[in-house]
Parts: sequence; C-alpha cells; structure tokens
Amino acid sequence: MTIIVLMGGTHFHQEEIIKDFGAARPGRIERFSVGGLVDPQRRIERYKFIFSRKTFDDRVTVVVGVTDADEVAALRQLGAVFCHVRGPLAKVFCSVPMLMSDLHVFAHSWRGSKPDSVLTPAEVLSECLIRFRKKVG
Repeated sequence: MTIIVLMGGTHFHQEEIIKDFGAARPGRIERFSVGGLVDPQRRIERYKFIFSRKTFDDRVTVVVGVTDADEVAALRQLGAVFCHVRGPLAKVFCSVPMLMSDLHVFAHSWRGSKPDSVLTPAEVLSECLIRFRKKVG
C-alpha cells in the first residue's frame, strides 16, 4: 500500500488533486481523514492501526487533515510520502522541516506559476509507485 499525505494548499485544491488521483488510477484511491478526532495521540493511534498492516497491493491511500508535528513524524515512520500542494504552506511546517524526498503537486485549477519540480497528480502517483517498487523489490 502506498500512503500519500496531502499538505498545504487550499481545501478546494486538495479535493481537486484527490479527484485527479482517482481519474489516473480508477478504483485504486482511498481518501483517509481523522479530522473528527481532536486529540493528536488518538489520530496517531488510528494511523498506526490502519497503516501498520503490511499489504503489497497497488492501492493508494491519501491522508488529509494532518495538523500536528507528532502526526507528521508518525506518518513518516510508517513510510508515507508527503506531498505539498502548491499554495499556502501547512502551518505544521513552520516547526517541522520539509524533507528533500517530499513531493510537490499542483491542482489543474492553479493559476500561478509552477516550477518544473512541481508535479501533476498523475506524476505524483507514478513517482510513488516507483518508490514503492524499490522498497518491495
């Protein structure tokens, strides 16, 4: 299983990217949010319960709503790929560093300029599948 954590941007842009993920990989994308759980420790417990199971299918779970530094650390430990949506930076990254391995994505409705290092949703999925195969192989 591949875990992608969408961070930053606007809610509209995140939803648009999830829709584009679904168009690129029909039937293989799941959206996961623990936004209803206020306590960060409860959220981390849920991530560990859901994502610690070793599955080697080609499903992609897209996590949204991560707001706490401990959540970021737990998801990184579980092997999640962090994907920053072009636009406003997620507030948690004022205190937690982004990594060189993090990806950057833009929604098709984004009207601003885009550096070459910012990927389309389909390119993000391709990069994640390549990384997953390298870990498994």
